[in-house]
Amino acid sequence: TGRAGTGRGEGFQGDQGFQWGTALLLYLAMMVLWAALLVLVLWAGWKSTEMRAALVPAGAALIAVFVSLVGAGRTSSSLTEFVVAGAAATLTLFLLLRVITAQDAGRPDDVTARTKISGGASMTEGSTAEVAVDARDAHGTLELTLAVGDVEEASGSPCVPLSSLHFSGPDLDGSRTVTAREETSVTLPLKSAEARVRLDVTLTTEEGCALSLTKKKTVLRD
Repeated sequence: TGRAGTGRGEGFQGDQGFQWGTALLLYLAMMVLWAALLVLVLWAGWKSTEMRAALVPAGAALIAVFVSLVGAGRTSSSLTEFVVAGAAATLTLFLLLRVITAQDAGRPDDVTARTKISGGASMTEGSTAEVAVDARDAHGTLELTLAVGDVEEASGSPCVPLSSLHFSGPDLDGSRTVTAREETSVTLPLKSAEARVRLDVTLTTEEGCALSLTKKKTVLRD
């Protein structure tokens, strides 16, 4: 009888050790998943295409691991305490993630280096230049500053004050026309959910004028 009791005790301890080991592995797996998600947010941005593609499988994996961890914790009070500690750590990581993403959402994104202008070297009446912005994340507003200069003047008069620029494109939430200046700034609401923004800039000017458009600064905001 003593040996049988001892055997049952050893079996119970073995089962408990196995359960502890399983819970620990599940807990570590959950931490690794959270760390990977955090790194992805810092690298790609909260609203990037990569982030959206990773959220569903990462979220499903986290839920599956957490449910398994809770199930393992029901076997003993000590395991339950371990699971509670894991849940607290998970909540802390989630709050940290939200703080980081909230700060990232309110920060302007300077994408001047990722902005290209095609067809802006020598524009005449009715000419259209294309502006391409390759951002990492989707945003709500584009702030664009262009340098506008005379390539050819009409009858010796500067053409910039006599000109206007019309901004349009499928990625914009409406078109806009502004009077040209040597440094022309415009704020354009965006409707596209994509990170890449394409828009056209059409010149209206006097006959005989030719103007150049070059980028000065491009900023995206939420």
